[in-house]
Amino acid sequence: MLLKELASDSSKKFVIAMDGPAASGKGSLSKALALYYNLDYCSSSVFYRKLASLILKLGNKEESFVIETSSDIEKINNYNPNDLYTIEVSNFTSVIAAISEVRANMHFLQRNLINNTRRIIMEGRDIGSVIAPDADFKIFITATPEIRAKRRYEELKSSGVSCRYEDILADLKIRDERDTSRAVSPLIRTVDAFLIDNSDLDIDSTLNFIKNYVEYH
Repeated sequence: MLLKELASDSSKKFVIAMDGPAASGKGSLSKALALYYNLDYCSSSVFYRKLASLILKLGNKEESFVIETSSDIEKINNYNPNDLYTIEVSNFTSVIAAISEVRANMHFLQRNLINNTRRIIMEGRDIGSVIAPDADFKIFITATPEIRAKRRYEELKSSGVSCRYEDILADLKIRDERDTSRAVSPLIRTVDAFLIDNSDLDIDSTLNFIKNYVEYH
């Protein structure tokens, strides 16, 4: 069936996998596409961020403890931290996401959600390659590290968070290296993913680019 038909018919199952590096705009674009195509939205990083926040709260970063805690699905689901997007949580999320046993536990939750949701867009770093390899539509969104760092800096500053652009850029480069080089489920663009470099595009232009692609496929 044509991509356009799946996207436009709300009665049909439709899965979009959105992947890309940190601060590439995955979240904003996914939410906009979810609204436009009548999809549920999920960020795969929420599972990891909740776990990272919980571990930081408990004060034990030992890998064995992280793995043990990641298997307690009920505790993770019921944990409601105030802020999942601090720099500390973001950096530790990238660390624990490289642990194979942690990813296995998170993958179970993510696949279960996709399998039990009729129309959904899930964004992350291994959605098209691992979580939903049979997704109806795969998108890989990226931008230069400098542009992504500027966006994250402006986002944090507008929220009243004290930060330095140089620190954010350095952190992003570290996270990029960790995400793309990890042995388990690294960040990659699958051969069937629609690639968009939005370094020179705002969110509306990027969104229209995706809509036009769907319209003709």
